Formats: sequence, structure tokens, C-alpha cells
Amino acid sequence: MTDFQLLINSALKLLRKKLNLNQDKFSELCNISVDAYRNLERNRNTPRASTINKICDTFNISPIELLSLTLKPISQSKIEEVLKQIKELDENQVDLVIGFIKLIKNHNK
Repeated sequence: MTDFQLLINSALKLLRKKLNLNQDKFSELCNISVDAYRNLERNRNTPRASTINKICDTFNISPIELLSLTLKPISQSKIEEVLKQIKELDENQVDLVIGFIKLIKNHNK
């Protein structure tokens, strides 16, 4: 099982739950067999691109929006801790932190 499979299948389950639908209704709306959909949620299969597109079209979302359901927001306490730490740095150290953040963001593209 790949990380992608877990990511996309988790996103599908989160979307279904967010819409307050059971597996039968979700699969019906997307014109996918119930068994095929259950196998996705159980990580037995990875959906084809056409299946992802069908699901996204059904609920008027983009594939990126679907995948973003799996992202966890940063907690306010973590943001406050970072700010607290940054306030204790001198200007050169803050410049290094900014450079490090840019490096991380570029690495993840």
C-alpha cells in the first residue's frame, strides 16, 4: 500500500463523512458500485483518475480540494510558540529563520 493510496482513500472517506452520507448513498451519487467504493475506504484499491474526477464532478470540488481534506490545520498554540521563539531572536537570526522557511516551502513544491 502506498502513501498516495492512503491519502486519496482517506480524503474520500473524509469527504463522505463531511457530507454526512453513508457509503451506499455516496457511491450511488457518484455512480460507483458500493463494493468498489467500500474497497477504496478499506484501502484495498486505489481509485483511477477517472473515478476521482467523477467524484469531484459530483460534488463540484477539484482534486486538490479533495486532497486538502486530509491536511491538518496548525494549532493556535503551535503558532504562538513559534512567535514566542522568534521574538527572542536578533535580526540576523530572524533572517535565517525566514530563509529556512523559504527553503522548506520550496522543497515541498
